[in-house]
This record gives sequence, C-alpha cells and structure tokens, in this order.
Amino acid sequence: MSTTAGPPSAAAAAVTDAELLGEVEGALARGRQLHRWWRATEAADAYRERFEVVRTFNRPDRGFAFFDQAPVDGAEVPVMGDVEDLFFDRPKAPPGDPAATAEWTRRQVRRFALRYFLRVSDTRRPAAHTLYRPPTLAPVFQPLSWCPDDVPEREGFGYRQLYYKRAADGAVGEFPQAQRHRIVDLRELGETWEWLLLRVSLFAFDLTVQPFGPGTPEMKIPLDEEQYVVLADDFVVDQDHPEEGVLGRYGFGYATLRTPGDEGLLAYGPGLFAVGFQTFTFEVLTSGEVRLHLAFTVNRPERLLNLSLDPLRWGRTAGRMLGLPWPGTTAAGARREAGDTAARRGGLGFDPLLTAVRTLGFLTDGQAARDFCISRQQLERDMLVQHFAQNYRLITNALLTWRQIPSWLDDAALPRWVVDGRSA
Repeated sequence: MSTTAGPPSAAAAAVTDAELLGEVEGALARGRQLHRWWRATEAADAYRERFEVVRTFNRPDRGFAFFDQAPVDGAEVPVMGDVEDLFFDRPKAPPGDPAATAEWTRRQVRRFALRYFLRVSDTRRPAAHTLYRPPTLAPVFQPLSWCPDDVPEREGFGYRQLYYKRAADGAVGEFPQAQRHRIVDLRELGETWEWLLLRVSLFAFDLTVQPFGPGTPEMKIPLDEEQYVVLADDFVVDQDHPEEGVLGRYGFGYATLRTPGDEGLLAYGPGLFAVGFQTFTFEVLTSGEVRLHLAFTVNRPERLLNLSLDPLRWGRTAGRMLGLPWPGTTAAGARREAGDTAARRGGLGFDPLLTAVRTLGFLTDGQAARDFCISRQQLERDMLVQHFAQNYRLITNALLTWRQIPSWLDDAALPRWVVDGRSA
C-alpha cells in the first residue's frame, strides 16, 4: 500500500520543474526506441548474451538476464536487462462453470492491473511495536543506538504522479498534492493524457559486494531510492482475447528519466540511467490462471561510482554524514551545487571500484575474472540479480493485496487506502 513519503532529498529538491519537464520528451522517445528493440528481440529470442538469474523448482517460471546492444538515437548502446515470467494466481472457487470463473477473473485482473496496481505497489513491513527515538543524534552516531527506528521499513515501489500532458490540447499541468498517490486509470492514456510523469520510490534497493569472496566483509552500496518515469499509451496493454488460450492481456510500462543535475558518489543506478524502460503485463489464461510478465532494460554503466578529487566535495559529503550545515546539505545548497554539474562531470573524478577491478584483471592477466569472478560483468550481473529479487518481492506483496479484496470491480466496497493509494 502506498504511503506518504518524507521530504525529497537535497538532490531531488535541487531539480526545478522546468528542468524536469524539459527531460520528459527525450526520455520518452529513447524509452520507446529501446522498448521497440526489446519487443523484436524477445519475439525472435535473439539476445546476444543470455544467462539465468534464478533457479525455480516445481514451477514453470522463466527468468533470465541479458547483455546486448540496442539502437537508440542512431547509435548502438550497450544495454542489459532482465525478463521474468511468473505464476501470479489461480482462482479458488467451488466446482461450477469454469468458463464463467475464468471470465470473472479476467475482468478482475483488468481492473486491478490498469487502475489499482500502481496505488498498492509498496508495502510496509510489519513491526511489533515502535518506541520513541531521540531525533538529535547525527546520522554517523545512529548505528550505535539501540532505540528502535520510528521510520517504517517498506518494500516494493511507491508511485506518485506529479505532472501530466493533456492529449486534447497538449497542455502540461501538475497534479494536486491530494491526488499524488491516486494514480489515474491507465486506460485513459492516449485519450485524456498524452503522458504522465511519476516519481517512484524504490525501497530496500542496495547493491552488496564482497570484494574478497563469500564469508568476507561486504560493502553495501545504497542505490538512489528515487526514479522519475514517464507513462504513455504505447506502453499500456489492454487486450481482450488476444490469442487462443488467452482470455486477456493487461499491463503498463514506462520510460526511465535521468534526474537532471543528479550527481553524487553514485554514477549509475535509479535516477541515473541514460535510457531505460520497465513493463508489467498480466495474462489471464482460459483456465483462469493468471501469469505476470516483467521486462526491464537499461544502458550498461560506464562508471558505478564517482569519487571526486575536489576536497570541497569531500567536505560536503562528510557534512551530510555528520548532519552538519555544510553548503549542499540543504535544498538551497544542493540547488547551488546543481548549477555546475556539467563542469563537474567533465572534471576530475574516477570510479575506485571499477578501477580496482580493471587493475586486478591486468595484474593477474585475466585470472581474477576467470577464476574468482572479479570483473565488471559480474558486478553488472549482481545488479540485475538484485533488481530481479526486488521485482519478486514487489509481486509477492502485490499478490497479498490482490487476494485481500473480494471484488476489484466493486468500487464502492473498496477500502479507502486502496482508492486513495495510502495506508491508514
């Protein structure tokens, strides 16, 4: 269930409306190109390099990741992604008319996928109790405290609609604050809305690396937990009886948008993809079984980390960690920093992680990659596995929500937290 997020980060606050909206059309165009390439590649099963990311037992699921190259804006872009085919649900109904049960399920799935899924896509982890935690501790000292944290732990993706472009007259507007979590019916894309700009909170999305092998100390890289995405009608699937054996196919997708001026220690991850898309498609079979197909593709990273050689930036980073009012720890300071982002990107900086991997590969004549899996490609695979696992948690939680509601067709009987996209 969606919950009200806290205030945006300093980096997010530094982005102006004009900067954000100026990126929408380009991000959508690139995402469409990448999506068209993926659909052709998937139909022909013609991935250049494909590998498994999960093993399943006693279930006919399909899950794999891939590396390839895709044409975007006239250039061949190295890309990577993952594809998942999952069993979602099967109707639990007494003996009767199987065809009627399957048709009832189809109508339910259509409404859930296109109207309510984005409103209930994140969940709060259960907690036995919550105690007060003194708010005066600096972030660097909080790991030493035994006090339970008042901040709720969440899983999944939390969506908020920010801006729209109307299909009739091309006017761009902003959704009122009260409607941010109440995502519009996606069947209206193309007729009422040309596109929607959403901000997505990605919860519990960290990349864990053990540079010295299993059982050794690990390094956790917290990936950015915010991503802007653009929804449009050509990412929406709304098909009744599309083929033999399939009663309906319903879903949505979106293009990813690189956050303007967003730069820090991370050089790659949510909010930093140059091009990308994600799709969620439900399929209802004539047996009543419901399956879910997910696809995700983004550009491969040039760098993962961006360690600046500017000592002033070291001070700003330390100030943020210690909770000190160093320039850049506030929204206003972050906005001033964003003014010279382009200069910083062309300035001094390096990726210590990939530099170490390349150096080790050179010193061992490739043995580090061959025998110890210490390679850039392994890091990319780990990122895809993490994304795969997060999607799996998202769908598992969505299934629990789906089963709570007796009928998704009865709008008057739906709980307020479903309709409004907010938890109690």
